[in-house]
Amino acid sequence: GCSMTFGVGMHKEHTWPALVAQSFGKTEYNLGVPGGSLDSCYRLYKEWQPIAKSSVTILAVPPHNRCEKILEHDEGIEYANIGQWTIAHDLNSGNEKQASRNLVEDLNDSAMYIAFNKNIDAIKKVAEDHGSRLILIDYMQLKSIIISRDKGRDGIHPSSAWHTNV
Repeated sequence: GCSMTFGVGMHKEHTWPALVAQSFGKTEYNLGVPGGSLDSCYRLYKEWQPIAKSSVTILAVPPHNRCEKILEHDEGIEYANIGQWTIAHDLNSGNEKQASRNLVEDLNDSAMYIAFNKNIDAIKKVAEDHGSRLILIDYMQLKSIIISRDKGRDGIHPSSAWHTNV
């Protein structure tokens, strides 16, 4: 999942992954990434499921208009998640041309649709290969869960009441 799965603004023990694991007596492996995309979900799950060997995998599918880009530097490889905040950052820095390129190239609707479906299929295959029951929760379902006016410690992300509802 994304920042809401990771638990930005929350103490770890109050995040929905920790609450679910505790409720069912399971070990929690929280692979949520702040600003994460379905690309990052697949990449991390493919790497960690053979190690964690989770019998149940719950994927809180991040917002669909995000993707991950691999950036190569002299120091190595960096994985960068691209989303609406990238465009806002570029606009705020006065780089409208860059913002326009990001919007058109990185968040193209047809490309996102194809990448979304490929990632879901790939995640299902990893779960199947490792005998893990996969539960998919779409971001729009999570968004519709009653969100309290209370926010987490960062003042942006949902409070512990939201995590408990999830």
